[in-house]
Amino acid sequence: MTTPCHPGSDDQFGPRVDKACRAFDFTLLFEDGVFIAVPAALLILLLPVRIRKLWRTPIMTASYRLAAWKLAAIGSLIVFHLAALALRVQSRSLHTRAAVAAEVLSSAANFGALVLSFLEDQRSVKPSDLLVLYYSASTLLGIPRLRTLWLLPSDYLVHQVVWTVLLVITAVVAVLECIGKTSHLRPVYKKGLTSEETSGFWTRSLFVWLLPLFRQGYNTIFLVEDLPEVDNDLKASTTSRELERAWRRARRLPNRLRLVRATLRANAWSFLSAVVPRLFLTAFTFCQPFLIQAAVSHLRNDNDKDSSDHERFGQALIGAFALTYLGIAVSRAIYWRQTYRLLAKVRAGLTAKIYRHTVSLPSRDVEDSAAITLMGTDVERIVECLRFVHEVWAAIPEVVIGVSLLARQVSYASIAPLVICAISLVGTSLVAKGLGPAQGNWVACVEKRVSATATMLSNIKSVKMLGLMARSHQIIEKLRDTEINASAKFRKLTVWVIMISNVPTSVAPFVTLAIYALISLTGSQESLLIAQAFTSLALVSLVTEPLLLFCQGLPAMAQALSCFQRIEKFLLMGQSLEAQTLESSKSDDPSLLPLQPQADLMQPAGGQLIEFRQASVSWSPKLHDRPIVLHDISLRIGTGFTAVVGPVGSGKTTLLSTIIGETATVSGSVVSNIASRVAFCSQTPWLANDTIRRNIVGESDFDQGWFDSTIKFCGLREELEDLPAKDLTIVGNNGSALSGGQRQRVALARAVYSRLPVVLLDDCTSGLDPSASRTIITELFHAKGHFRNAGISVIIATHDPRILPHVDAVVLLNEGKLIDHGPYEEVCERRPELIKLQEVADQYESREDDLAKANPRTMETVQPIVTVSPGGERDEESEQAVGDASRQKGNWSVYTYYAKRAGKISMFLWISSTLVGAVANAYSSLWVDRWTSASETTGNQQLGLYLGVYFFLVFLVTMGTLGECWVFFINIIRDTAIKLHSDLLKATLGAPFYFFLESDVGSITNRFSQDMNLIDMTLPSQAIQFTSGFSYCLVQLLVIFVLGKYLAAVVPVLVVVLFTIQRYYLRTSRQLRMLDIETKAPLYAFFIDTIAGIGTIRAYGWGIPFRNRLSAMLDLSQRPFYMLFCVQQWLTLVLDLVAGALAVTLVAIALGLAGALGPGALGVALVLTLQFNSLLIQTMQSWTKLETSIGAVARVKKFVEETPQEEGGAPVRSVSWPERGAVEIHHLSAAHTPTSLPVLEDISLTIAPGEKIAVCGPSGSGKTSTIMSILKMMDLRKGQILIDDVDISTLDGSDLRAHLSVIPQEPFFMPGTLRFNLDPRGRASDVSVEAAVKRVSEGLWEKLFKGSTMDSLDSELVASELSHGERQLLCLARALLLPSKIVIVDEAMSSVDENTETVMQRVVEREFGDKTIISIMHRYSHIEWYDRVVVLRDGRIVECDKPRALLDQEGSALRGLYSAAS
Repeated sequence: MTTPCHPGSDDQFGPRVDKACRAFDFTLLFEDGVFIAVPAALLILLLPVRIRKLWRTPIMTASYRLAAWKLAAIGSLIVFHLAALALRVQSRSLHTRAAVAAEVLSSAANFGALVLSFLEDQRSVKPSDLLVLYYSASTLLGIPRLRTLWLLPSDYLVHQVVWTVLLVITAVVAVLECIGKTSHLRPVYKKGLTSEETSGFWTRSLFVWLLPLFRQGYNTIFLVEDLPEVDNDLKASTTSRELERAWRRARRLPNRLRLVRATLRANAWSFLSAVVPRLFLTAFTFCQPFLIQAAVSHLRNDNDKDSSDHERFGQALIGAFALTYLGIAVSRAIYWRQTYRLLAKVRAGLTAKIYRHTVSLPSRDVEDSAAITLMGTDVERIVECLRFVHEVWAAIPEVVIGVSLLARQVSYASIAPLVICAISLVGTSLVAKGLGPAQGNWVACVEKRVSATATMLSNIKSVKMLGLMARSHQIIEKLRDTEINASAKFRKLTVWVIMISNVPTSVAPFVTLAIYALISLTGSQESLLIAQAFTSLALVSLVTEPLLLFCQGLPAMAQALSCFQRIEKFLLMGQSLEAQTLESSKSDDPSLLPLQPQADLMQPAGGQLIEFRQASVSWSPKLHDRPIVLHDISLRIGTGFTAVVGPVGSGKTTLLSTIIGETATVSGSVVSNIASRVAFCSQTPWLANDTIRRNIVGESDFDQGWFDSTIKFCGLREELEDLPAKDLTIVGNNGSALSGGQRQRVALARAVYSRLPVVLLDDCTSGLDPSASRTIITELFHAKGHFRNAGISVIIATHDPRILPHVDAVVLLNEGKLIDHGPYEEVCERRPELIKLQEVADQYESREDDLAKANPRTMETVQPIVTVSPGGERDEESEQAVGDASRQKGNWSVYTYYAKRAGKISMFLWISSTLVGAVANAYSSLWVDRWTSASETTGNQQLGLYLGVYFFLVFLVTMGTLGECWVFFINIIRDTAIKLHSDLLKATLGAPFYFFLESDVGSITNRFSQDMNLIDMTLPSQAIQFTSGFSYCLVQLLVIFVLGKYLAAVVPVLVVVLFTIQRYYLRTSRQLRMLDIETKAPLYAFFIDTIAGIGTIRAYGWGIPFRNRLSAMLDLSQRPFYMLFCVQQWLTLVLDLVAGALAVTLVAIALGLAGALGPGALGVALVLTLQFNSLLIQTMQSWTKLETSIGAVARVKKFVEETPQEEGGAPVRSVSWPERGAVEIHHLSAAHTPTSLPVLEDISLTIAPGEKIAVCGPSGSGKTSTIMSILKMMDLRKGQILIDDVDISTLDGSDLRAHLSVIPQEPFFMPGTLRFNLDPRGRASDVSVEAAVKRVSEGLWEKLFKGSTMDSLDSELVASELSHGERQLLCLARALLLPSKIVIVDEAMSSVDENTETVMQRVVEREFGDKTIISIMHRYSHIEWYDRVVVLRDGRIVECDKPRALLDQEGSALRGLYSAAS
C-alpha cells in the first residue's frame, strides 16, 4: 500500500524529503535555507568591504561594452527572482517558512552585485572573484532546486520554466563575470600586467592560463625570458618592501621569533587565503569512505533493486562520487596555488632582505660567506619546509575526525593507527637523533673536499706549474673516499628512518583489522563485513596520511624556525655596530647613498678628510678573534695627495680600510669629514663578471667622451682596441680573462671615471710593467695630471718610489705604528733614508726618451681568451640551450651510463625488491576481499589462515621497501659516488691548460659541488620515489582493470590521456627545472661578487643600485621557480580529475550493469583507486625531479666525453732528473690554444747547466709564455725544447713539471697544514721544513708560531692572515724543499716591496747558486747578478747578452727598460 505525501513535508529542514513525496530528494526548506539564503547572505556581508576598496581606485577601463552586458544579465536575473518570489507566495505547496526570506536575500544580493559588477568592470584589471564565486555557487546549487521542481507534477509548469530560465541566466552571468578585459584597459594600466594577474578566479585556480606555456614547452625549447613574468605581488620590490615594513615593527619586540612574525605579517593574506580551501579539501576527502561504504552496501542490497528510490539513490551516488572528486581536485588546486604563492613571496622577500643587509655591513662581517649560506641554504630550506605549514594544523582535526569515524566501524580497534603512528614517531625520533651529527660530519667532509677542489681549480695555473696535478688527484680522491665513508652512517640511518616512518602505511591496516577480528571472536562484535572492511581501510589511510604528514611537518617547521633564527641573527648583526667609534659627519650608511651628479659632490670643508685620535684598529671588534693591526694612531689627513708607505705587513691596507669603515676601532676614535662617496681601488682588484665597460662605468651614466678620456689616463686605449669585443669584453670570474696589470688598470679606471672628490688607492701600480706605471703616474699624478686638474684628493698606499715626488704628504708606518708623517719634503729631511726617492723622481723625468725607444708600444698586448660581449655570450648560451634537445625530451643514454656505474647486481636487487613490495601491497587488498567474503558466510572459522597470509603479505611489503632502500642508499650510492667523481676528476686534471682559459672555472667547480650533491643524495631519493610509485601504480592499475572487467574498455582512453599529459607536462617541467637551476646560478654569483667587493661597493655608495640589480635577477629567477610550482599543481589537478573519472566510471559500471562487479571487488577497486591517485601524482612529480637530478649525471657524462686531454708521454726516467739542468730551445713557435695565433715566434735559446737567465720585456712580450712552453703548458706549433738532451714533447707533462722547481707569480696554498703546503709531496723531514722557512726569514718563522694560533707544522695554514710578501716568502721556502736543478721564477718579486724583494733575491743567490735559474723580471735592481738577460718583444727575442754589456750598449732594449724602471 502506497503511503500518501504529507502536506507539510517540504516545510521540514530534512534534509531528505519523505519518500512518499519524491524519490531521494531534498526538502524545499533545506534548499531555501542552504542553497539560496546562505550564499546570498555571505555576498551581502562582503559587498561593502569590496565596494569601499574599489571606490578609492581610479577608472582603469576605456569601454562600457562588457559592463553593459553584465548589467543587462544581472538585471534580468533580478526580474526573474522577483517573479519566482511572487509565484512562491501564491503557491501554498511550494511556500516554506524561509521562502520569502531566501528570495528577498537573493534579490538584495543581486542588486548589490549589480553595483559591484559595474565597479569591478571599470576599476579593476581582472574579473571579480567575489561575483564569479557567488554566481558559480548559485549555478551549482540551483541544480538541486530545478531537479526538485521538475519532479513535481505538471501543475507547476510555470514554476519549472521560471526556475529553468533563472538557472540559465545565473550561469550566463557567471560566464560573463569570468571574461577578462585586458583589451579594454587603458594603456597606462596595461603595462607590466601578467596573464595570471588579469585572469578570472577559475582561470587562475584551475591553471588554464598555463596552457600557452605547455604548448610552447611541447613545441620549442624556451629560455627564461620566454616565460611569463610573475605578477607584482611576487616581485622582489613588493615582497621586500612589505617584509621591511613588517621587520621594522617586529624588531622592537623582545622575542627571538621576530623574523617569523614579520614574515607572517608581510604575507598574512597569502597565508590566510589557503585556510578555507584547505578545510574544503578535508571535507571532500572524508566524504570518500562514506561513499565507499554506501556504494558497497548499495550493491549488496538486492531487495529494493526494482524500486524507484533504489534507482534514484544509485544515480545520486554516482553524482556524489563525481562531485566529491571534483571538489577534491578544485579545492586542492586552489589551496596549493595560494600556498605556492606564499612560498614564492617568502623566498623573494627573505633573499632581498638578506642582500639588503649584506651591502650595509662592513666586509669583516660578511667575509665568511654567511650571506651566501643563508640565501642558498636557509632560504631554500625555509621554502621547502613551509610547504607543510597548513598540513600541520590541518592534520589535527583530520586525525580526530578519522579516528571517530573509524571507531564507528571497528570499535576499539580504531586506536591502532594512532598507537602505530606514535610508535613510528618515537622510533623515527630515536633514530633521527643520530642524523644531525652524522650529517654534520658528512657535510664537513663535503665542504673540505669542495674547498680543496675549488682552491685547486681557481689556481689551476699555479697547480700545473708546480707539478701538483698528480698530488692534487691523490688528495681529492682521498677526501672523496673519506666523505663517502663519513656519509655511510647517515645513509644507513636514513634507510631506517624511511622504514620506520613507512610502517604505519603498511602495518596499520593489518593491525586494525586483525584487532577487530580478534575482538569479534569474543562475541562482542560481528565478524568483519565487506563494506565495513573497505570503509575501514579507507579511513585508516585517511588517518595515517595526516599523521605521517604531521610527523614530517613538525620537524620541518622546527627546521624552518631554526633557519629563520639564523637569518634573524644575521639581520640583527648591524645593531651591534651602532656604537662604532667611526664618527662621520654624514649619518647615512654610505653604501645606501643615492647616486648624485658629480657636481654635487664637494670636498670636505676645512681641508681635513679624516682624523685618527689615538686609534687602535683591528679587523674584528672582538679582540680574541683578530689581533690589533694599527696601534695608537694619531693622525690627520688633509685634502690633496697623501702617500701611505711602509714595509710589508706595516698596516697600509688596514689604514685605507679604516677610512672607508671596513675595520673595527677597538680604542680611540676615527673622525671622518668625507661628506660624499669615495672612489676605492683595493690592492687585489675587484671586478664583477661583466664587461670591461660595465666594470669601469659602474653605476654611473655612460658618457662616451669621458669614457675615452678615462681609458687614456689609465693606459687602456690601445689595448682595448686590440680586443675583438673592445670594451664589451667579458672579464671573467675575478677578472680571470685579463692579465694582472689589466685588472689593476680597469679597477683604477673605475675610480677615475666616477669623478668622486676623494680617491683611495691601495698599491694600484704593483705588478704593472714600467711603461704602464709611467703612463698612469703621468696622466693622473703629475702636476698637470687629471687628479690635480680636477682638484681630487688622493690617499694612496704604495711602495712605488716614482709616485712619492708628486704627493703633498707622506704617512710612514711600520709594524702597525705611525713612524712619521707630514709634508713630503719634511719627512725626507727627518728620514735621510728616504732622500733617494727625490733622486729617483729626478731621474725618472729625464728618461722618457729612453723608455720610448725601449718600448714604443707601452700597452700590454696579451689578449684574453674569453673576449665576447654580453650579447655574444647570451646568443651563444641561447644557441646551446636551443640546440640541446635533452632539456625538452631527456636523454636515455644517461640512465645507461648511471646504471653501469651502479653495477648489474645492485640494479637487479633494487628492481626485484621494488616489484616484490608492489605486488604484495596490491594483493593484500584482494586478500581482504577474500577474507571478508568468507566471513559473511562462514564467520571466523579460518581466521588464523587469513590473518597469517595477510601478515605475510605485509611482511613482504616491508622487506621489499627495506631491500630497495638498502641497496640504493648503501650500495648504489657508494659505487656511483666514487666512480662518477673519479671520472670527473680524471677528466678535469687531465685537461690541458688552455681548456681552463676557455672554460668557466665556477661551472667546473659546480660539477664537483652541486652536481655531486645531487648524485649523492637527491637522485637516489627521487629514483626510489619514482620506481616504487611507478611499480605500485602499475600493479594497482592492473588489479583495478581485472576487477572492473568492463573498465578495460576505457584502457585505451586512459592510456592516451596519461600519455598526452606526461608528454606535455614532462617536456615543459624538464625545461622549467633546468631554468630554475640556471637562474639560481646568477644569484649565487652576484652574492659572491658582492661579498668579494663589499668594501668597494660600500665606498662607492652603490648599495641601492646593486640591490636593484639583485631584484631584477631575483624577479627573473622567480619565473621558473613559481611556474614550476604551477605546472606541478596543474599536473595534480589533472591527475585528480583522471582518478575521479576512473572512480566514477567504476561506480557507474558497478551500479548500472548487473553483475559487472561484486561488492568486494568494488571495495577493493575503490580503495586502490584512492591510493592510486596520490601514487600517480607522486610518480609523475618524482619523475620530473629525477630528470633534473639525472641532469647532474648528464653534465658529468658530457664533461668527461667532451673535455680534451693533455697529450700523454713517457714518465721522467729518474727521480733525480734533470741531473745537469741544461735547457735548449730550437726555433720554437707556440700558442695558448690550438686555434689561437702564435704568441711566440722562432725562439731559440741555449741555457748551460747552472746558468742564471733573466727574461725581460714589456707586458705581453711572451715572457710567461716562454716558461709555460718549457713546462709544456702551451700548444707547441714548431721547434723543440730539450732538457738535459731529452725532448719534453716525449714526456708526460705532469711528471715533467713535478721535476722542476717553480715559484709562481701569485702565491698559492691549498687548504691544509703548513707542512703540507711547504712539502706537498711529503718528502722532507720536519727539521728540513723548519730550516727552509728560517733560511728564507727568521722573522716569518717567529710570526707563524708566535703571532698566531699555530703551534706546530701540522696546524692549519690560514694564508689570509699573512701579507702578500709573507706568502711569497713561504712559496720561496717551498721551492727550497724541491731538489731540482732547474728553478723557474715567474715574476715572483713584482708585487712585493723593495725590502722583501731584496730578501728574496738574497735567498735565491745563496740557496740556488748551483742551479739553473730562469727568472721573469719587471724590476731591474738585481739584474746584474744574472749571467745573461733575454729581452723579448712581440713574442721574439730581440737581444740576449750579459747584463752589463746590454746596459752599456747605446739604444739597447734592456737599457731602456732599466732606465724607465729605475
